[in-house]
Amino acid sequence: MNAGQGRRGEHVHAMRDLVDHQVVDCNDEMVGKVDDLVFDGSDGGEPVVASILVGVPALAARFEGAAGRWFERIARRVLADPEPHNIPLPVVQRTEQSMVVPMPRREIEEQYTNPVLPGALRLSHLVGSQVVDVDEQPVGRVGDLWLVAEPGDPTSLRLDALVVGAAAVGDRLGYSHVDGPAGPTPLRLLFRALGRHARFVPWQLVTATAPRVVHVSRRFADLAELSEVEQ
Repeated sequence: MNAGQGRRGEHVHAMRDLVDHQVVDCNDEMVGKVDDLVFDGSDGGEPVVASILVGVPALAARFEGAAGRWFERIARRVLADPEPHNIPLPVVQRTEQSMVVPMPRREIEEQYTNPVLPGALRLSHLVGSQVVDVDEQPVGRVGDLWLVAEPGDPTSLRLDALVVGAAAVGDRLGYSHVDGPAGPTPLRLLFRALGRHARFVPWQLVTATAPRVVHVSRRFADLAELSEVEQ
């Protein structure tokens, strides 16, 4: 996995390092892709990744507005499995290129059919959301989620912060990372220039979430730049 060792510990970026990665079974047979993440915040602290969702209905949830609702309705009507597979993160083995579930595909499809609990926080609820600062000013959209692995427990990932601003595309391609691609030079310079405007928003600053809106308790100018944290 493309992880960094930054000021806040070993981390991964959800969109860059997890989402859309292949999910394969013990025989290296394709099961699907990581289409969404489900978080558990029941302990009142930073939410932790509880499971990955695999399937078109989960992918549909990442589209905004009427398009997303239409996509999800069509998917549920035409697919044999109207719900995505809900696979607990602790059973998944993460590699740089894929997520491995150590059992045959048929068992995965039969066993992990539990629907997501109503009200559970999902990646699709956050990425793309407009962030509003303490002055009620819109300051940008969530482009990625900064997840931190607990020391000694690679199966545990907690939601440490949001990446907000113009770096979303470059960040997903790795250009904002200190060990990211060296070229092509024009792209590298473009994405790193855009990345200077991105902000790092610790989860503790999030005061409320609503459909496609996240409220934070700081002014935009007081938020750390992503480039400072990535160093």
